[in-house]
Amino acid sequence: MEPVDIYDCNRNKKGYIKIRGRDRLEPGEFIIGVGALLINSDKKILISKRTMNKDRYPGFWEFNGGGVAQGEESADAVVREIKEELGINLNKEDGYLLKTFKNDYKFFDLWAFKVDVKVQDLVLAEREVEKAEWVDFGKIEELKEQNIFADSSRITLQDFEIAKKVLLDN
Repeated sequence: MEPVDIYDCNRNKKGYIKIRGRDRLEPGEFIIGVGALLINSDKKILISKRTMNKDRYPGFWEFNGGGVAQGEESADAVVREIKEELGINLNKEDGYLLKTFKNDYKFFDLWAFKVDVKVQDLVLAEREVEKAEWVDFGKIEELKEQNIFADSSRITLQDFEIAKKVLLDN
């Protein structure tokens, strides 16, 4: 459980915090979540499988990420979350904000980073990540069809194409 800033529907801070995982959000209160699309030079995407002890989507595949803590910026949060969950050191200046969307209680920022690391060199967070794999986008579509990819609306083929162009074609 961690303190998080609360935002209004226009992503302005409301000036108070709540404890994520404990305090219920009221209508008109929002938090910020982040995710990372990690692409390597071979145009593969790093996904991970959530541990079975997770409250939401246990055993599902996902893009790693998490919540923005109190006083933290989105780019800092995604860098922290990737370090915590996968042991990868990212530089926030190397990230590209692919898109932001909003649901009933959260703004979600999807970041893209170019990362060349071997799966066996990852340091997986034991309580969060069961395993990780480099896959092509078709594999993600298969996992979505099998209904075992968490929050599958977060990324589309178009997002992947944009990320490849920005991160790999320059």
